[in-house]
Amino acid sequence: MAQPAKCLLIGSIEACSGKSATIVGIADQLRAKGIEFSYGKPLGTYVSEDQTGVLEEDVQFMAKILSLQ
Repeated sequence: MAQPAKCLLIGSIEACSGKSATIVGIADQLRAKGIEFSYGKPLGTYVSEDQTGVLEEDVQFMAKILSLQ
């Protein structure tokens, strides 16, 4: 039987405090152990829009760095 998903929320009251770098490091360790993960950002700061819809720049960056779809 599959185990329920666990959630880790990383936040800070300061911008540019290393949250994304921390996530990349954790993701690398999870991958090394064969553990699947996903990434989400509940609040957007740098939002733009194109023909496909609203885009959050940090989410696009993390999806590319972490090879997520």
